[in-house]
Order: sequence, then structure tokens, then C-alpha cells
Amino acid sequence: MDDAAQARPAHKLPERSDTKRAYASPPPMWGLGSVVPVPHSSGPLLFPTREECGICARYAGKIAVAKAAGLPELSMGLRAAWDGHVEEHPHRQSRTS
Repeated sequence: MDDAAQARPAHKLPERSDTKRAYASPPPMWGLGSVVPVPHSSGPLLFPTREECGICARYAGKIAVAKAAGLPELSMGLRAAWDGHVEEHPHRQSRTS
């Protein structure tokens, strides 16, 4: 065996990342900005009301900002996306409505 073969390792191990992610990022929602993923143990409510649903709250906030900025097309598009979210993920009726 030559000296060069003895000096080089058999294989190189992959380098480990210094930052470990113990959680997965939430899927992106159309028209909404990114959020900081928060690890949780119990999971989201199965059938939240619109007031309890975090995604509904984000859509409502974005729609209010779009209306205040005078962007009716954007607010209508966000409203359609919000309706799609409600159809895909069932919500129960709130006690106040």
C-alpha cells in the first residue's frame, strides 16, 4: 500500500449542522406571511371556532389591513382563500353567533 492510500480516510462523514430543528414549519398559506413555528405537544384543536382558529385570525387581520389600505381586490382574494380554509378544515359554530 502506498503512503497516499494510508493517509486518506476510507470515507468522509457528513458534517453535522449546528442548528437542529425539533419541529416542522407550518405549511405556507396563500396571502399570509410566514410565522415563527412554535413547538407544541397537544396539537391544534380538532374543530375550533373561527375565533379560536389561529389561521382564521391571521386571515381576518390581513383582510382588515387590505380594506384599510384601499385594496378591495386583495381583500376579496384573501376572503376567498379564507373560505377555502374553512371548507377544508371544519370549524364549529361559536357560542356568540
